[in-house]
Amino acid sequence: AWRSSARCRPSLRMAMVALRSLAAILILIVALNTGRWQRAVRNEDREWAMLIDRSASMAVADVNGRSRWGEAIRCVERTVAAAPDPAQIKVFPFAAVLEDPVSARSLKQISADGSATDIQGAGTHLLGRYAAGRVKLAGVVLLSDGRQTGKAAVGELARRAVARDIPFY
Repeated sequence: AWRSSARCRPSLRMAMVALRSLAAILILIVALNTGRWQRAVRNEDREWAMLIDRSASMAVADVNGRSRWGEAIRCVERTVAAAPDPAQIKVFPFAAVLEDPVSARSLKQISADGSATDIQGAGTHLLGRYAAGRVKLAGVVLLSDGRQTGKAAVGELARRAVARDIPFY
């Protein structure tokens, strides 16, 4: 830089050397990647939640001779069997409120006799369960007939899930 600017007046020559030096420093900073590093989230720290509606409307037998509840149980069993790590899938039955997680095998002992379907309440309660814990939600699978007799403000639940980067299926 100093030799290439030998014909310039001294002030311009110093400015050119300073600019070239600044450019070299910026390239070095980019090359060293001094940005903020984040810890990678391991899959062991993430769980999938399956919400299964057990309201009375799920007892209707309109899925190839089976009830909606029976078909939902079959879907849960197939999902758990196909999962790389079945321990990372938690199954939560719900009706008017979210219930404690159960195993896929014990779902057959539960009947679809809930008084109402509150998707908003169950989803909000589920997000609250995982809010401060070490284990994060990888996603939520909702199995329901969509007949909701509780509050219908599901948009708020969707916004909260999106804000926490939790997909709902």
